[in-house]
Amino acid sequence: MHDSRVSGPVAPAYYSLCRTSRSIAWGGNLPGVFDHPGTDLPHSIEDWLDCIHPNDRELFRSARCCGDGAIVATCVDYRVSRGRDGYIFLRDEAVVLSNGVLTATLWPITAILSARSAHSSGFSIDCESVGQQQALDLKRFFELSIDLFCIAKLDGYFLRVNSNFTRLLGYDEESLLAQPFLAFVHPDDRPATESEVAKLAQGLPVIRFRNRYRDACGGYHHLEWTARAIPEEELIFAVARDVTEQVAVEAELQTRSDREQTILDHTQAVIYVKNSDGAYLFVNRRFTELFSLAREQVVGKTDYDIFPEEMAQAFRCNDEKVVLEGKTFTVQEVAPHADGNHTYISVKFPLKDSRGKIHSIAGISTDITNEIRANESKRQLELAQFFQQKLYPKATPEIPGLDVTGVALPVSELCGDYFDFIPRSRDSWVLVVGDVCGHGVGPALAMVEVRTTLRLLLGRSAVPLGYAVEELNAILIDDLPESSFISLFLAEIDVSEKTLRYIGAGHMALLLGCDGSVLTLDSNGPLLGHDNHALFDASPPIKLAENDQVLIFTDGIVEAEDAAGERFGMSRLLRAMRKHRSLSSESAVQALIAAVHEFTNDEPVRDDMTAILAKVLS
Repeated sequence: MHDSRVSGPVAPAYYSLCRTSRSIAWGGNLPGVFDHPGTDLPHSIEDWLDCIHPNDRELFRSARCCGDGAIVATCVDYRVSRGRDGYIFLRDEAVVLSNGVLTATLWPITAILSARSAHSSGFSIDCESVGQQQALDLKRFFELSIDLFCIAKLDGYFLRVNSNFTRLLGYDEESLLAQPFLAFVHPDDRPATESEVAKLAQGLPVIRFRNRYRDACGGYHHLEWTARAIPEEELIFAVARDVTEQVAVEAELQTRSDREQTILDHTQAVIYVKNSDGAYLFVNRRFTELFSLAREQVVGKTDYDIFPEEMAQAFRCNDEKVVLEGKTFTVQEVAPHADGNHTYISVKFPLKDSRGKIHSIAGISTDITNEIRANESKRQLELAQFFQQKLYPKATPEIPGLDVTGVALPVSELCGDYFDFIPRSRDSWVLVVGDVCGHGVGPALAMVEVRTTLRLLLGRSAVPLGYAVEELNAILIDDLPESSFISLFLAEIDVSEKTLRYIGAGHMALLLGCDGSVLTLDSNGPLLGHDNHALFDASPPIKLAENDQVLIFTDGIVEAEDAAGERFGMSRLLRAMRKHRSLSSESAVQALIAAVHEFTNDEPVRDDMTAILAKVLS
């Protein structure tokens, strides 16, 4: 015989723990679990700790009590005094409700085994003392759990493993019990594993310790362990989970994080993230270099801790505007440097969680001091070029029933033109070409806003074309300078129906028929960014035929001039398109651009040239 018994009945007790008062309220099967009515159970977390076995108190504290007053919902096993009967082993499983109250269930989970009899008899239950049903329940718990359960001796041998152990590692139970468990541990992890076993021998718990176990095929699995020991019995009770996939995901996330950190640390822009209260969560290397601060001196601090009060107040006002209005702002800010104040262009935008709630503010600030002095903002250009790289499609989409292509040739480093292909459904696509007056940073950033808004409103949705343009117009009125405007042409093509509907906001296009006809798709709406009450309606459907071509272009093509000042014009454009209509869309557009360059004799063009060509296939 060996000294074994199961602690208490199956029905659990429970308690509720209030975060603010730290008080405990009891309920459930108190008499069965604690062997008394429970009326004298403690009503504070501190008094409850006194009832827990001294060796398990730190385990309970780490699972339930945080130094900041928070309470933690985890699963934890520990021993609690049961009066004259000594200690009972309980599993404490908890959840934190929305009101901050923690509710936990207490129920018996294991048997107290004699070390000597356990080694010879394995894991068994005295059914006469606890009842067959309780014994069966405990055995089911041990064998049917999705976790890896084991009982081992402090001398380094398993006494019992559940079926999940053998399933995961591929050894039979006899093989696992025949060797020291360190024999299965990765050689690099053995010193740390031995250290954790030494802690168990001292009565200390092991929580979320990870090591690698070799399987029968020679591969390794990452296991995460929670364990405790009964030193006087020389027994270890442990549960592990296979976290191999989790470790791989964590490694990939860390690699990505390191890569992103390296990229951010090698940009000349100052990049940072703050929480909604203004405390820094992240700064890149450029930030620390410019302001002679280590990251540790910045993270967790606010602008008021780092900068003069007047500047800090200005930064905070801009951040609060981002949070209040929930959109991106480009602002000019001043920050102190060793050689005096420097002027920055800061792009600040909200970061949101999956529910759309703003949790932090990100900023990209570029020093334009030298550019202002020299009337040249090189760093501002770099920032705008970074944004514009995201402006154009990375690749031309493959659309069944359409042969499409797009091209944009900027006249300077930054292009005020824009084109895009936006899928609305499997058979419906919107082809977009836009033109902002002017060149440089402002037009480039304006087109980023146009692209983002249109993709948000039109991408894979049933939003009417006119409504999307009206919403875009309302946004641009707030963001564009008074002297600026945008022309835009949107062609919605239904491939299955072979129909075209369009909106021309101060912009026109051409429908080149397969029979040689030319239909001008005239502008049917005003320029964007001027009239907040402007309405935009899509044209009636226009039927398309096989080999029809839709050409959307900016005026930089037809207004290109030769040395004598003569323009390329619409007639030359139509002549080039007719000449090359049998070619693919990509080749036809390349031929059109080549015709422009031939006409101008490579004279510098004055405006960006952008075009989309869509050819209807059978």
